[in-house]
Amino acid sequence: SGSKFNLDVNNIRINCPSDISCDQMTINAQNGRNLYMECNEPQSCIGTYIQCPRRNCDISCIGDKSCSDMTILNEDGYDGNNPSCDTASATSCSNTNIQCGSDLSSQCQMEYDATTSTWDCNGNC
Repeated sequence: SGSKFNLDVNNIRINCPSDISCDQMTINAQNGRNLYMECNEPQSCIGTYIQCPRRNCDISCIGDKSCSDMTILNEDGYDGNNPSCDTASATSCSNTNIQCGSDLSSQCQMEYDATTSTWDCNGNC
């Protein structure tokens, strides 16, 4: 945990298979092409900082607090499914922020709607 990676390859796959396996990690993939990250256990990617590539940035968050306190820098913003937050968990993406826009000056925060069991990013991304 707490590791820093600068990645500039075409297809980046990161699997975080257990509790706190990728917590506090920094991933700079803005010079890559595709980032696929699986945070599919409780707290597996808590507090992670991700700088997404322009092309494709897929982050899967399954389990309680799997992606909570995460910061995602993605020029393209939130597309309704990235990160893909666990609808069965009100904490899978809690306190997760996305910074977007060409200068990353806009932002939104992931919020869970318990009435509809859905996640959305509230703000300007």
